[in-house]
Amino acid sequence: MDVNFWRKLFSSSIFREMLKLLFRRGPQFRRHFSVLNQAHDKTFNFLIRPVFFGIGATTALYFVARYQKIRMLHYEDPFYPPGCLAPTTRDLPEWQRNGLGEFEYYSGEKGCVFSADFAIETPPVLTKHTNAMAMCLKDNPSLWAPVVNDVLPNGNTRDEETTRTTFGTTLMKCIKSGVDNPGCEVGMVMCEEACYGTFTDFYDAVIARVHNFSSSSTHTTDMDCSKITDATIDPTGEYLVSTKVEVARNVAEYFFTPSIDFYERRRLEKSFISVFGGMDGEYFPLYQNRSWKTKPYGMSKQDEAQLSRTAGFFDTPACTEVLSTGAGRCWPDARGIFTNSESNLFVQVNKNDHLNFIAVGKSLQETASRALGLIKDFEAEYDGKYAKDEKLGYLTTCVGNLGTGLKASVMLNIPKVSSQSDFSDTISSMGLKAECRGNGMYEISNAGRLGTTEVASINGVVEGASKLVQMEMSS
Repeated sequence: MDVNFWRKLFSSSIFREMLKLLFRRGPQFRRHFSVLNQAHDKTFNFLIRPVFFGIGATTALYFVARYQKIRMLHYEDPFYPPGCLAPTTRDLPEWQRNGLGEFEYYSGEKGCVFSADFAIETPPVLTKHTNAMAMCLKDNPSLWAPVVNDVLPNGNTRDEETTRTTFGTTLMKCIKSGVDNPGCEVGMVMCEEACYGTFTDFYDAVIARVHNFSSSSTHTTDMDCSKITDATIDPTGEYLVSTKVEVARNVAEYFFTPSIDFYERRRLEKSFISVFGGMDGEYFPLYQNRSWKTKPYGMSKQDEAQLSRTAGFFDTPACTEVLSTGAGRCWPDARGIFTNSESNLFVQVNKNDHLNFIAVGKSLQETASRALGLIKDFEAEYDGKYAKDEKLGYLTTCVGNLGTGLKASVMLNIPKVSSQSDFSDTISSMGLKAECRGNGMYEISNAGRLGTTEVASINGVVEGASKLVQMEMSS
């Protein structure tokens, strides 16, 4: 386009009319722009600005409420778990206190220094170790592969599906108690349901050594009390002192006691208390346990003294094997005992397992029936299920307790039989264990947990105890 085109355009009558129209409507356009400005200002003042202020105020209120909740958890004493030790544990020896706080247990004094968090490429030195875990690792060092695969120079993990569980549990955490305690029996624990599926080869090796249970076998459960034998252990009543049945259970979808944290442990206890409320009995939080507002400082000293004389009381962990697992962290918070009105049924909460059902009495058959009945009734009322594996049965913290989780025991006064040189061989041949309680008194219990049923274990104790009583009578 040349200059003449633009000259003709600007001098044309059409262009002049357009300019007149524009200037004539100028105030109207300005009025339109003024309305838009007012709408913008109102939108910002009455919508956008309140939204921003609302978000800020909500965030501030959230953190204030969170802080207040944390303060309420400590009640009147801020020096309480998870930040500090509980008052009942502050005067204990340092090696014991180290396992009762929030963190993993380490004690140079006791030689418990194996790390549950930081992987190493070579297995730990286990020359003095005799537990099942150590023996398996010494026989087959390739079992350490999940830990080796977890170590990279840059600190990253190579394959988390084979080196850690879904929630981050490592193999070192599962074997820490066995490395720290050379002379323990098993040396391996379960920290959650997924441990076995992640470290299958290692667990299979330890389970085979402890239970003589092959990896191709499947555990079966039988809790039909009608199948329990009615045989009499002691017709005279002179040798049988008492009977006791303990059954351990963990709740599915929760960390087990070695790994459960402070708040999750409290939620678990609260869910148990709701079930106890509909049962015939009373729940007693441990002394100075501040997790339950109904009894903010736990049971009284008098209740503690009374329960200490029964089968239902448990004290502060004083064993490095338990402390190394992590089961004593934040003690005594969220731990307690339920006892029925007749004081022959107990439920320990958050001890070594989530639940430990205990029944005591004079007749093992009646005691076992009460214990198994309580387990079924509790699960029926509880909004959750027990942790169970199709192959291994009920999952417990201790690998040696897998399967039934049941210990049926009788206290026998058998000084003559127990003094014989072949007493240990006799007990082993019956599939039983004997623990000396002094003055010829022995606690006889089932040795097997995995690969046998609950009913078979109870009947085995009845049969074995009956034979021991007959042997004592004829000696």
